[in-house]
Amino acid sequence: MNFPKLPLSLVLPLALTGCLSINLDHVVRDTADVGKSAYQSISEKMDAKKKPKAAASVISHSYIGKPEQSVTDVKQICETEAAQKLRALVGANDAPYTVVENEIVVINGGVAANCKVGMDKKPNAS
Repeated sequence: MNFPKLPLSLVLPLALTGCLSINLDHVVRDTADVGKSAYQSISEKMDAKKKPKAAASVISHSYIGKPEQSVTDVKQICETEAAQKLRALVGANDAPYTVVENEIVVINGGVAANCKVGMDKKPNAS
C-alpha cells in the first residue's frame, strides 16, 4: 500500500489541532482598545483642524448697488451685510469687527462693492 507523500507542514497542524487550545480573548479586547484609541486621537486632530481660529474669521461679500444709490451708500451696505454674515457665522450679535477691504467696481455702468470684514480678537480675560 502506497500512501501519498504529504508535506509535514500540512500534516502536523492537522494532527495537533485536537491537542492545543489557544485563548485570545485579551488579545481581541486589547486590539479593539488600541483601534478605539487611534480613532479617537485622529478624530480629535481632525476636529481641531475644522474649528475656525479667531484670527482667521474673515468673510468676503459683494453688493451690487442700485442706480439711485451713491458710492458711499453701496460701500456702507456691503460692509453692513458682511458684518451681519460674520456675526451670524460666529454666533454673536455684538461682536466687534474690522473692515479689511472695501473696493468699488463698475460693472456694465452699475456700481458694486467688494468688501472683507474680519472678527476682532477678544481681549484675554485676566
